Amino acid sequence: ALPFVPTGEIVAGLLAWHGGGILIAAAVFLIAWLASSLGDLLLFTEVRLLAGPLRRWLDRRPPGRIVRTLDAVGRNPAGAMTFARLTPGARAPMIIALALARADRRRFVAGDLLGCALWAALYTVIGSLGASTVGNPVLAVGVAVAGAALVGLVGSRIRACRAAR
Repeated sequence: ALPFVPTGEIVAGLLAWHGGGILIAAAVFLIAWLASSLGDLLLFTEVRLLAGPLRRWLDRRPPGRIVRTLDAVGRNPAGAMTFARLTPGARAPMIIALALARADRRRFVAGDLLGCALWAALYTVIGSLGASTVGNPVLAVGVAVAGAALVGLVGSRIRACRAAR
């Protein structure tokens, strides 16, 4: 239902293209942080509004892995959202799980604001490093996108190793 857009790479590439100035970096960080937080809150609210039939269907089933997982995730929405924001591919599924688990909105927002700030800072730093290490803007974007993709790959490998255990 949601299109995949590599937003971290876009943030890093944008900053690399425009240079590593502190004012531009601060503006990119602030816009990325606020936009990602707003997007996450909108998805959380949308799923909460539309989750009634799915939650009722889950509640009629014998307590299984999905229900236990939703209950476990719902106990710590702030920690779950901070972790999900920094784990490639985990953001949307975690938001959906938290909404289905009827997680507390205030705790969700607190964890999401922290996770989005860390996410925006990470990709702002990657873009700034790309811009400051390479003089050519096109090459800087390539370096920034490669760095962002490397961060995503490392995160995916860590998650895969944890899942294997």
